[in-house]
Amino acid sequence: IISYDATKKQNILDATQKQKMEIVYDLKNMNIIVVSVPDINLSETLKKIEKIDGVLGVQEDSKMELH
Repeated sequence: IISYDATKKQNILDATQKQKMEIVYDLKNMNIIVVSVPDINLSETLKKIEKIDGVLGVQEDSKMELH
């Protein structure tokens, strides 16, 4: 989950496309993009995303099990 500066959205779109990430959701009214990241080197990929100009925050999606 990537939150971003609305004026720099294209930077994020270009960078995620370059890294072969699939955009799952584009929540335009909230300036949030949800991308699918390959599991290979996940922590390294998240660090790269954080360094993209315009990114305000990156959060790994979590999974909850309900019993």
